[in-house]
Amino acid sequence: MPATTHDPFTSPSKPAAPSSPAPPKTGYEGIGKALLIIGLLGFAVAAVVANTPMRDVDNGTLPAVSFLFIILGMCFAFPDMLQDEAGGFSTMRVVVLITVLIFAVVTLKLAWGLKTFDEWRIDRTWIYILGLAFGGKAFQKYSEIEGAKNEADAGKGTGQ
Repeated sequence: MPATTHDPFTSPSKPAAPSSPAPPKTGYEGIGKALLIIGLLGFAVAAVVANTPMRDVDNGTLPAVSFLFIILGMCFAFPDMLQDEAGGFSTMRVVVLITVLIFAVVTLKLAWGLKTFDEWRIDRTWIYILGLAFGGKAFQKYSEIEGAKNEADAGKGTGQ
């Protein structure tokens, strides 16, 4: 009789249930993947052009637009990154994304053609703008957590 061996990597019991349900499909995932591919190709072309005599033709526009396409593609391909726990789109997440996206696109465009890091200058007001965006998001999240705790405490006190 052949001896049977136990394979520790396979489980004879039922398969594990997924930890969370799959996010619902929006129908825009194909557009998102296309934008991602276009953005990556744009970055590749920008990297090649940056090492040719034509490097000063676009002044950083191609990599900046490519970055914009990549981020927009991610928003369409993975819409759940902008959704809150209830499944609805979070306005605050969209506002933070737009603020950071504007900063990143402008910075990428301005810095793409620089020869040294010493030439790179950022207006100091960007720190305030980004700080307000991230600080607002942190404050919102904190207030949501505290609100949920207060509701839970109120529910325990009324016997519900």
